[in-house]
Amino acid sequence: MTSILILVHLALNKGGMRHMLNYVEMLKLESHEEGGYFGLYYQSPNKVMPLSSRYKNDATEQRIERHAGSSIYFLLEKQGFSAWHRLKSDEIWHYYAGSSPIDIYIIDDNGRLKIYTLGHPNIIENALFQVVVKAGVWFAAKVRDELSFGLVGCTVSPGFEYHDFELAEKYRDQLVKQYPELTSIIDRFIKPNVIQSNNNHTYDHHVAPHKNQLSAKDYVRKLKLERYQEGGYFCLNYKAKDSVFSLDPHYKNNAATASSQKTKWDVSTQERSAGTSIYFLLDKQDFSAWHRLKSDEIWHYYDGSPIDIHIIDQYGNLNTHILGNPSMTKGASFQVVIQANDWVAAEVKDKLSFGLIGRTTSPGLKYGDFELADRKILLFQFPQHENIINRFTRITPTHSKSWPSKTTMIGYATVALVASLGLYSLFKENVISDIYVDDLKSRLQM
Repeated sequence: MTSILILVHLALNKGGMRHMLNYVEMLKLESHEEGGYFGLYYQSPNKVMPLSSRYKNDATEQRIERHAGSSIYFLLEKQGFSAWHRLKSDEIWHYYAGSSPIDIYIIDDNGRLKIYTLGHPNIIENALFQVVVKAGVWFAAKVRDELSFGLVGCTVSPGFEYHDFELAEKYRDQLVKQYPELTSIIDRFIKPNVIQSNNNHTYDHHVAPHKNQLSAKDYVRKLKLERYQEGGYFCLNYKAKDSVFSLDPHYKNNAATASSQKTKWDVSTQERSAGTSIYFLLDKQDFSAWHRLKSDEIWHYYDGSPIDIHIIDQYGNLNTHILGNPSMTKGASFQVVIQANDWVAAEVKDKLSFGLIGRTTSPGLKYGDFELADRKILLFQFPQHENIINRFTRITPTHSKSWPSKTTMIGYATVALVASLGLYSLFKENVISDIYVDDLKSRLQM
């Protein structure tokens, strides 16, 4: 009986695959000048002032405002490749789908060639779901299986601008002179590859869903994940070395006054890392409790069950987005953006499985930017959403086993002190409701 069911499943899947749209059409991707296909998914409306001299105007030497972050879809297939190029900002590549890993070639600051495998560790043991490419380094990429494809997301902090992008073709002689031992690999990817297997995109980019070989426990161990205070498991994978000043009012210090000119660098705004990225895992009945951040955050789907992301925006509207593979789950998306200061909670669709994702934040996340919701306060603000608020708040919050990782009791005391100072400023300025004050005072007295 089992054999018959497997054969029926394979037959249905094979028939269904023929009728699926491919990712190029589904995601409305276009040919990229470096090779492959791309489509802009997100550009942060928030502006930052990068502190690195790389972002100064060449003519005036003045600092230039930038979007806090951006994200694209990018697809490489078959004989196509991404030619040598470089950016002014760090870029994180996220592996979403495909039956081939992507090899990313990087010439580091010391002239050494490094090759990273972006892909699914169920297929390639040493593959990574996230690979960080540092600002200013030359890099190229290709699919390892030239009969297949790989679909990725690329997030950039500060956000991508076209004048930040340089192809290496015009620097070929200079690169070969500088790195003579890398001549063959430089020439291999020096010219943008414009080969397309079928200009009408009638080929199928989809692969059958694979059975998870790695369990939630495997990922917790492999990625060294720890319990997170909102629920689930996490680890910090990346924090940009570049710093930025945010030009948005909700980042300003409480004592600071707002600048009358948003286009002018305002020293009163808070300094932050340009971006951060974490791995995050939800397992079975566990959930991500209602919380909010000061920065926009993008969730990226990697493996396991699709995830329902519930969002209450600043106007009280409730919406649910599905994070997952859109070719396998109707209405899903590989990327979901949560706007700054919106409340968010999440759960896996399949309560017998898990969901592994990445979460990128621009500007980068600070501990003080994270606010875990209190049930009474959220119900007071949004009584129309009573059921879902009750469902995704905990009477006793699930605190991280270690935040940051491996902190001592002294570290916890420091966090508590910083938090109490921040809360005192809120009391002093009378910016929260009486019910909030009573609740917070009771917590501080505990």
